[in-house]
Amino acid sequence: MTTIARPRSFPHLTPPHLTFLQERGISPNVIGARGYGSIHDTEVLWQIEPRFVGSQRPHGQTLVIPHYRLGQQDPFVFSVRYGDTLNGDFRHRQRPYDVHPIFDLLPLHREGLLDPSRPIVFVPSVLDADALTSREGQRVVPIALEDIARSTSTWPELDEVRWEGRPVTLAFPDPHADPPLLRALQRLARALLGRQAQVRDLSSDDETQGGARLFRGAAFTDQKVLTLHPETRQEVLLPDGFEEVNGKLCETDDNKGKVLYTGRLYVSAIGTNVATGERLYEVSFDDGGQLQVVTAPSRTFAQSGSLIRLLNARGAFVHNGNAAKLVKYLAACAAHNIHTLPKRLVSDRLGMLPNGMLVTPAGSTGGRVQYIGRYADHLTLRPDDSAYQEALRVVATWEGTSVLWWLIGQTLASPFLRRLKPRRYPATYLAGDSGTGKTTSGNFAQGVWVMPGEEPFQLQGMRTTQAGMLQTLEQLGGLPLLIDEAHTCPDSAGLERTVYSFANGQSYARGSAHGQVQGGGLLGGAILLVGEARPAFQHAGSHNRLLLLSADEHPPLGADAGRATRLGQERARVLEDAWERGAGHLGPQVARVVLEDWAAFEARVRDRRAQEDLRALQEWGHAVAAVQATLNVLFTAVLRCPPPREVTALPVFLSEQLRAHRSASNPAREAFEDLRMLILQARRHQGPGSVTLHVGRELIAWQDDAHTFVLTGTRAFKGRLGELGVQLHGKRWAEQGWIAPDAKSGASTRSVYCAMTKGQVRVLAVPNSAVVGDG
Repeated sequence: MTTIARPRSFPHLTPPHLTFLQERGISPNVIGARGYGSIHDTEVLWQIEPRFVGSQRPHGQTLVIPHYRLGQQDPFVFSVRYGDTLNGDFRHRQRPYDVHPIFDLLPLHREGLLDPSRPIVFVPSVLDADALTSREGQRVVPIALEDIARSTSTWPELDEVRWEGRPVTLAFPDPHADPPLLRALQRLARALLGRQAQVRDLSSDDETQGGARLFRGAAFTDQKVLTLHPETRQEVLLPDGFEEVNGKLCETDDNKGKVLYTGRLYVSAIGTNVATGERLYEVSFDDGGQLQVVTAPSRTFAQSGSLIRLLNARGAFVHNGNAAKLVKYLAACAAHNIHTLPKRLVSDRLGMLPNGMLVTPAGSTGGRVQYIGRYADHLTLRPDDSAYQEALRVVATWEGTSVLWWLIGQTLASPFLRRLKPRRYPATYLAGDSGTGKTTSGNFAQGVWVMPGEEPFQLQGMRTTQAGMLQTLEQLGGLPLLIDEAHTCPDSAGLERTVYSFANGQSYARGSAHGQVQGGGLLGGAILLVGEARPAFQHAGSHNRLLLLSADEHPPLGADAGRATRLGQERARVLEDAWERGAGHLGPQVARVVLEDWAAFEARVRDRRAQEDLRALQEWGHAVAAVQATLNVLFTAVLRCPPPREVTALPVFLSEQLRAHRSASNPAREAFEDLRMLILQARRHQGPGSVTLHVGRELIAWQDDAHTFVLTGTRAFKGRLGELGVQLHGKRWAEQGWIAPDAKSGASTRSVYCAMTKGQVRVLAVPNSAVVGDG
């Protein structure tokens, strides 16, 4: 027998009590470990356990038994045994009424709870548990389940034990004579199976262990099995009140034998939407002999109307006649099998979640989460998870690829930027002629997260609106967005507002059909715009929030791989081959490293941001520091090779590009060019004493010898310069002498009488020399 040290002194035991314990196979060492004691005075009992009530008054000598919840050092509760002292029969047992049953385990076994190789044996009393310890020592972990029949809890103690693969035995006398005990053991067995314990379920009638007859079949006896789960091979049980008859689901309570559903229908998994915290059910059903699976929030299955709309649309035979009963059945099915059904973690949102988890089409970091959102059915991945690594090692040998490395870096860092919340989120516009490799480079950059060209990661400029862009950015949750052919966007003002809002990290809110505000989540991440022409942004603030790169001046595929070169075509094929073989894997590979030690990544960004070359980038410095820290992870932890000079010198290159873009961009000049083109392209009509200008049938201006008076309220003017064109640029136009302000008020426009319209109108007075000159 294994020697067990006495952890504490214990009260005096009377000879009858000591004999009682020893006759049940409990050794002196285990008696000491438990702390059994004898008392004669009821008042002493109430001092030891004040939760006993007045009506609980033992008679004669009383055996006091401490109980330890899962091996904790201090007793959780005390119970007593009393009876016929002369005959040593202490069959009567009491414990405080208001104390719920516990998993009773001696403290010396507590370490065994974390060792799944040590068998656990559940027994009906502490006497059985201590007898088993006396016989087997610490080779097994005996847990006493006294009064389990009156337990209605889900046993939170289960979460404190490692169950995976552990042998478990339920050692009880035949429970079939005690239905409450049978049901409790059935619930316990299902809970253990759901935690991958190896519950023994067969036993001979005469097999005993530690003085208790083994019971292993109660968990499965008298249960109505619907099917074996196709994934876990565990039994899916029918809840009370339902049965399957000849392949049909029937009621057994109110309307015995009434058919509810023809075929098989059951809850096959329980999920949690990690983005919202909402519970989901996965429901499987027969549809013409094929098993269909539908996943939806549990509330969808809790109402007849939504249940009909969901399942009927997928081919299930659900209608007004059976929907209410099926709502009840599915809820009971989920509750009845909750411990054995697979547990799923899903998300209907992409990108960085508030809990720090990143959800991508390839899966998630920080947990096994499946994306089930709007685009889940058509997002594809390629199987080769090393294709991008091979391609990037080749790209690292190409010279003059600063633009390409910036696109890759900002795309990789996009979700981390969302979490870092920099002052300025990167919006990059790559402009250049067709054939310069700009779209190929953008697609390759997007391919670190998803197959290029797939929504919602890529939008076409000619088919998008401001609302569409903002909704897409919200859905991506920090993953990057590529807008191709951005110069064809029909709403250039909307594109400008989108870039401005996104770069500032502003929230996007929209109205619902019920008059409520939806959305409101902060935008963030990275945007890449690709187009053949420079963006026609009117606001200086928007220009300052955009990094404009020229694919003509800086070919993204390398200095010697520009437009229509053989080298450019060869390099484009290298990138295309990489995303065709392995799109969608590189981003998660980098993210796993970054998010595994987020504090260290933040520290690297902070240190890099403090360096001189990053401080010169001003408000762009934080985002560029994050991009460089991400590229550092790429080269050190994934590619395992030194970064090229183009990567280490990115801050200098970007600083030059930002400075050149800001000096070249002059929204006021560009807007005045639009005004000049409006005047010069208008149809001219010579009238008495003046020349009138028309667009279609609309009068837009008239001219005299010195000025052209442009009406600012016409459709043509607003269409070319916008509603706020004069307000935005009028002051600068006047400073440059491109317009003549009102002599009295100094305002950009003036109110004059128009003979053609026979009324007062607001006009801009543009000197004719500014119209015909170079502006």
